[in-house]
Amino acid sequence: MKRIVTFALLLVLVLLPLSVSAQSDADTVILAFSRQPDSLIVDYAITSTAGFAMQVLYNSLVAQAADGSYVGELADSWTVSDDQLTWTFNLRQDVTWHDGTPFTAQDVAFTFTFPASADYGGALAPTSLALKGAQAYHDGTADSIEGIQVIDEHTIALTTEEPSALFLDIQGGRYILPAHLLEGIPVAELPNAPQARAPIGTGPYRLVEWRTDEALIYQRYDGYFGEPAQITNYIWRIIPDQSVQITELLSGGVQIVPETLPDDFVTLENESTVTRLQLPGVNFTMLQFNLNWPFFQDVRVRQAINHAIDRSSIITAVGGGFGIPVTQIVHPSLPEYNPNLQGFAFDPDGARALLAEAGWTDDDGDGIVESHGVAGLDDGTPFSVELGTFDRPLYANTVQIVQQNLRDVGIETNIAVSDFNTYFSEYLTGTSDFQIAISGWFAFEQIPQGELQTNFGRGEALNFAHWDSTDEFEEIIANAPTEFDAAARQQLYWRAAEIVEENAVWAHLARLDNLITYSASLNVPEVSSLTQLFASVPQWTWAQ
Repeated sequence: MKRIVTFALLLVLVLLPLSVSAQSDADTVILAFSRQPDSLIVDYAITSTAGFAMQVLYNSLVAQAADGSYVGELADSWTVSDDQLTWTFNLRQDVTWHDGTPFTAQDVAFTFTFPASADYGGALAPTSLALKGAQAYHDGTADSIEGIQVIDEHTIALTTEEPSALFLDIQGGRYILPAHLLEGIPVAELPNAPQARAPIGTGPYRLVEWRTDEALIYQRYDGYFGEPAQITNYIWRIIPDQSVQITELLSGGVQIVPETLPDDFVTLENESTVTRLQLPGVNFTMLQFNLNWPFFQDVRVRQAINHAIDRSSIITAVGGGFGIPVTQIVHPSLPEYNPNLQGFAFDPDGARALLAEAGWTDDDGDGIVESHGVAGLDDGTPFSVELGTFDRPLYANTVQIVQQNLRDVGIETNIAVSDFNTYFSEYLTGTSDFQIAISGWFAFEQIPQGELQTNFGRGEALNFAHWDSTDEFEEIIANAPTEFDAAARQQLYWRAAEIVEENAVWAHLARLDNLITYSASLNVPEVSSLTQLFASVPQWTWAQ
């Protein structure tokens, strides 16, 4: 269907490079962001930016309320069988996709089927493979998934191989995709489908246009089944220079800056036209190792690198003191967050001792340690590796501190910087030959099963470290979803985080606070995270 853009929105688009103030167009809000999504198909998107961009575009079967209970989104109601295997969802009958096509059970069936294909290369396969018969479908011994049964246009039953205590958290909370647009595309080609750049969803906003490196233009979807968005036009302006974002905020060119730099945040403390908001960070930084390289195969080396890094310096120098050290991938707001993990203390002497134990000493006095009896390396090989990152101030500044910290214990690093999209699509992947790399991870405020499994499980898509895991870790990941006792399940996840730390699979770095500034004329509901901020866009209003 050809899209028709209103004259008012066209006028806003024409004026995008200039100043568009809230006062001159009360039906538009412009947000400044330093980068654009990598994809808008949830099954292939790997950046938090994409997650933020998709929140107003898609819906899931159910959503979690603030009190932890579940409420229907695309599902009106649901039941579960006595054996806790089959979940039957009664779907809303008043939902349409942004192109006007009715939403049906076939969309749900498609969403859960294609990631079980052998040709699927994204990170969400475990969700679909948990369904009965999904492995047979993946292996090519079945033409469909037995555990997906479309009963009628608005009823679908999903059956798991084993009882799942996390079904509503994981499967129920998954964004549903449009079958009528995607099911005719070979699964291997889905990452490049039009949906990735011009998504059709069921959410309160639709994407009118994506101008590469310039803007994402959203417009309220008047066919939305829920509460309509309060502001008609929602625009992301891509402004890589974060200091320029603040200039635009003060001049009226944008009305909200979700990633305000610490210095700007402090400077704006007494600015009457700006509201400031400080939230616990949803992103954290980490140093990832590629264990395919012999430099990092000894756990003592990885532990040494962890001890070599001064995380407090990162928080002070990069985050302006707004943040905390990171000990695990699990979000601190969750009961699955292990409070007993203290992380690796900054201990350069201890780092040098561990390196020496692992066969790395500086015999020629040049300040760089060399290998002695290290498997896979000739004796005398200097510890000199490439340290990758991407071109954002947070990471560019963090990498300088890490480089110096590692140099102080005898490890030489050569910094390689990529642009944001190249970094995550080519440099830091499961098949690339990076050595060590600094990046960020978006810690979801939900059960960490998926994060732990996909990042650290054997052979998983996001296990860029190529860590072989441990039998205990694999057993936990297999058993946690079937543990209905919440306290017992919590202990399993606590232990999983301990195993990751003991093996120093990553060097967790810092979780910097999210610092947000926005026009004092903009009303934003109370939120507790950046994730909630982006989800709340439909409730934003302008002061009367």
